[in-house]
Amino acid sequence: MYIGTPYGGQSGMKAPIVSGITIGYLRVLDSKYGIWSQVTASGGYRIGNVTFTGNRGAKGSWWTVSRGVVTCQDRSGFRVVNNSQPVTAGQGMYMARSMGCSSTSASGNTGYGLVGQLRN
Repeated sequence: MYIGTPYGGQSGMKAPIVSGITIGYLRVLDSKYGIWSQVTASGGYRIGNVTFTGNRGAKGSWWTVSRGVVTCQDRSGFRVVNNSQPVTAGQGMYMARSMGCSSTSASGNTGYGLVGQLRN
């Protein structure tokens, strides 16, 4: 799941605001990536108040460079609550990774191989 777009605003126009999104209660059967998601804006898009809750990913053996199952970059209002995703043990993976985000929280998440809830 990717929230945002690689295209940005049109010439002379403001890029839109994407806000108030909840991704919840999905069961992802793909064991290659599971519930891996990234919330990042490019091209001037403004994204805020995104919540991942109650999602379940299939067991996989993978990890990401960001060290987050769900990664947020340069956004405001990011919550990751009660999700489950096993990952490759020993890779330093967290359920949520905040890279320059404000108002972030993670709690109640589980998964084999995770080292914690939230990495800032």
